[in-house]
Amino acid sequence: MFAVRVDWPDGTHEFFGPMATVETAWTQSGRVQRFWRQGPIRPLRVEPVTTSVNDFDLHRSRVGCKSPDCPVPPAAAGREAQR
Repeated sequence: MFAVRVDWPDGTHEFFGPMATVETAWTQSGRVQRFWRQGPIRPLRVEPVTTSVNDFDLHRSRVGCKSPDCPVPPAAAGREAQR
């Protein structure tokens, strides 16, 4: 399963979805970016992630989540490992 992860300037993140394919997740990530483009607050990153149904459901109750154990995009995982 896939979702779109949105990372905010304050260090929080949230997920949109769920989606069955990565192609659908990429399409949705473009829509999310276009939606926020004109807003006063813009996400730092909007990318698809692989997630489980359980993780996605848990996130619904995690408002303002900053947990490092949440799914991250593959490129971000590489950056985190280098720190």
